[in-house]
Amino acid sequence: MLFNSYEFLFVFLPVTLAVHQWVIRRWGGRAAMGWLAAMSLVFYGWWYPPYLVLLLASTAGNYVFGRWVSSDLRSPEARLRLLKLGVALNLFFLGFYKYTGFLDHSIETLLGYDLMLPQYALPLGISFFTFTQIAYLVDAYRGLTRAHDSLDYVLFVTFFPHLIAGPIVHHGEMLPQFHAARKPTSVDRAVGFTMLAVGMAKKVLIADWMAVHADKYFGMIHAGHTPTMVGAWTGVLAYHFQIYFDFSGYSDMAVGLARMFGIVFPLNFDAPYRANNMIDFWRRWHVTLGRFLRDYLYIALGGSRNGTFWRYANLFLTMVLGGLWHGAGWGFVAWGAANGLFLLINHGWRKLRGGEGQGRAAVVSGRLLTTLAWMIGFIFFRSLTLGDAGVMFRTMTGLSHTGIGTMEQNLPLAFLAAFALTQLAPTSQRWLEKYQSVLVQGTDRLHWRPSLTWSPTQRWAVIIGLLFFACIPVIERASPFIYWAF
Repeated sequence: MLFNSYEFLFVFLPVTLAVHQWVIRRWGGRAAMGWLAAMSLVFYGWWYPPYLVLLLASTAGNYVFGRWVSSDLRSPEARLRLLKLGVALNLFFLGFYKYTGFLDHSIETLLGYDLMLPQYALPLGISFFTFTQIAYLVDAYRGLTRAHDSLDYVLFVTFFPHLIAGPIVHHGEMLPQFHAARKPTSVDRAVGFTMLAVGMAKKVLIADWMAVHADKYFGMIHAGHTPTMVGAWTGVLAYHFQIYFDFSGYSDMAVGLARMFGIVFPLNFDAPYRANNMIDFWRRWHVTLGRFLRDYLYIALGGSRNGTFWRYANLFLTMVLGGLWHGAGWGFVAWGAANGLFLLINHGWRKLRGGEGQGRAAVVSGRLLTTLAWMIGFIFFRSLTLGDAGVMFRTMTGLSHTGIGTMEQNLPLAFLAAFALTQLAPTSQRWLEKYQSVLVQGTDRLHWRPSLTWSPTQRWAVIIGLLFFACIPVIERASPFIYWAF
């Protein structure tokens, strides 16, 4: 079920919260954690119950492997072999469900031979719970985890606020919280509901509205019709803002839902459209994915240990694989490669100049170039085929000769308002920073004025309640979050 759906907001969540509160009072925190684990499995099985078996098998298998690779009773060589086997099994199942069709189609396109490989529906969240558990296995081998009981581990993997689309939580952050089983306070509930309402508003009031216009022009191209140059730019700008508010909204809702149960999540979204360069951008966009790629892929490939050439090669390969992680298609590979190239240019320019440019002109020009690079890359991300992306590029530059065209009424004002929000409004976590909505605050420097900073007062309760109910009439057209597809 979707976070932004009636059955979740008015059935699943209230029942889960109410019973959790009752259980924790009657039987204590550990029993309440058991209830959360059970309801997380219900949440996952709601979509397609048979894949619940896959999730349970993955969780149980990795729990066992985690105990094996961390055991002092085995030799380092045996532990390393078990680690490699555990990681390989995780990657095999991820590849089987996510990339079999992509491999089959690619071989058929290139060689004209159909492998007739079986194809299955992609299990929800498989990329997220697989990466979460690979990190756990690697750290268990490194001796960075202690033995955890099965309930803590099951909840660590399956906790419904992060299960489908992240954040990619780290065992060092989450397992101690689950083991402590802290009783949520009234402030926890207030902070959580506030983040939930703000995130839902971003999704259903802004992102889904922008999606209508993005889908129109990208869909037009996929159907074989070429829009005007302004139409092409309209589609790209609409998607530029759609994915920002969609992912920002999801991240806020995930943080809020966890906090309602007394769990604090890591930061996952830190105003990336205010980044002054691509290096800064990737420290702000999907923060927990960037952390995983850095710690468990880039460093594993060698990082910067073998000189400048291999540092850049490892960075580029990491971004290509990060792009492929997002989806099984050449467009995602091209998107990852484009971002890898942008990062290499950024690193090279920084080295050439001896650091970052200073002053307002450098900040403005850097931010504009970063925005343009991101929009160009996301054409590959959003287009259904590389051919569609090529048509979009040609149309945006006027090479398709379809005319300039005009933008639809009210869209310029909507884009201007969305731009102002991304550039001038402090983040949600800054708004609630006195109450630690996330584990660690981000690097974004904008702060709210004290008079506008959220606090658990009656005034803010009324405002947030009105915002929540403003979203209710449009939930019926709810669409999945973009990152639920990965």
